Amino acid sequence: MVRTRALATLERRIPPHLAHNNQRRRAIAAAVLLAAVAAVYAAVDACWNRLHPEPYHTSILSGSAWLQELLDGHRDRMKDSLGVRPLVFRCLELQLINLGGLRPRRYVDTSEQLAIFLYQIVTNNSIRKTAERFQRSNETISRSFHAVLNAVISDDFRSAYMSLPLAGADIPERIKSDPKLYPFFKDCVGSIDGSHMDVHPPSLTRGRWRDRNGNLTQNMLAICNWLMMFLYVLVGWEGSAADSALYEHAQQHGGLVIPEGKYLVADAGFASCDTLLVPYRNIRYHLREWQIANQRPQNKEELFNLRHAQLRNVIERIFGVLKREFKMANEPCEYSIRVQCLIHLALTLVHNFFRVHDPERQTNYSHVNINLRDEPAQPVHGDAAPAAADRVHRSEMDRATVRRDEIAVAMWEQYQGELDRRRAEGI
Repeated sequence: MVRTRALATLERRIPPHLAHNNQRRRAIAAAVLLAAVAAVYAAVDACWNRLHPEPYHTSILSGSAWLQELLDGHRDRMKDSLGVRPLVFRCLELQLINLGGLRPRRYVDTSEQLAIFLYQIVTNNSIRKTAERFQRSNETISRSFHAVLNAVISDDFRSAYMSLPLAGADIPERIKSDPKLYPFFKDCVGSIDGSHMDVHPPSLTRGRWRDRNGNLTQNMLAICNWLMMFLYVLVGWEGSAADSALYEHAQQHGGLVIPEGKYLVADAGFASCDTLLVPYRNIRYHLREWQIANQRPQNKEELFNLRHAQLRNVIERIFGVLKREFKMANEPCEYSIRVQCLIHLALTLVHNFFRVHDPERQTNYSHVNINLRDEPAQPVHGDAAPAAADRVHRSEMDRATVRRDEIAVAMWEQYQGELDRRRAEGI
């Protein structure tokens, strides 16, 4: 009791600020002890989870089982889910194995890898959602997607399903069978244009990827024929790049070779040259403009532009088909910008494969809506795109102008003769 009284007397003698410090030290010590206990518990828990992980993908319907269900079920069910019917799926898998070097992985065979790839390009679902659908890890989904992507864009697969016409190629049936186009466009081998595909670039470089409408896109240059097949594709250029710059690069560095004496139909965003036939400027051109005006051509320039637009329209239609078939062509995905650009190339190759091996896709796509963003307005001045004109020799531009004028004159004479015949017959 004497000791207790002594301690009480001693505490009364301790200054208040020292007593407060002692309380703080005890509180800090208790907090540190609790944090240490929590850290030890977390470390033990993490170690336990590594040694005995809790299963995440526990669905009874695995990715391989779901794929087998699609292959064995109604063929249109697989078309709705993966964009392809079972027989065409098997054919594509075989071609990717033989031409693209696609190989089975440790736990994922080639069929499931292809299904993962098709599922993503058709739906543009995230890696996480795709992983849930196939009951695989995010890493497995990404690796499988890249494996099929590399197989699709491989040199052998690309050369088998995308190639430019040779010098001795026949006149396209679309031209030869239409008296409004033949023989005027008998040397035309395709239609060319650039299409802006949405991308998600790194923040530091976004300025270069903005197109004239302020959207983040890549400008993909493409050539197609009237069978709705891509003949040539150039990817990797920012949305701010002009079509004419892409065409020049394709000729100099991209392996684009147009047979001598042949040409492509292009819009007024390209320069007039030996390999491109462009419309007259400052003259009504786009088919939508003709539909609104609802009147006949008044001179040879208007007639030429109308027929030229009808022939060139296939490139706008094929872009519309591509963006309707594959959601990844409409929306950016979560892969790197380089992979996003390669994906758009792969989509054109898969489209070509489907056109060759799936007869049921050989339908009329004339009803496909054309994105106004891809339809450039007619320039105001000159006879070539300003930036492109500087890169084309004047003599070449003159030859191209003479060729166009000759076609326009012959076309106008035929048109006037047809009108005279109809008047004589009272039609």
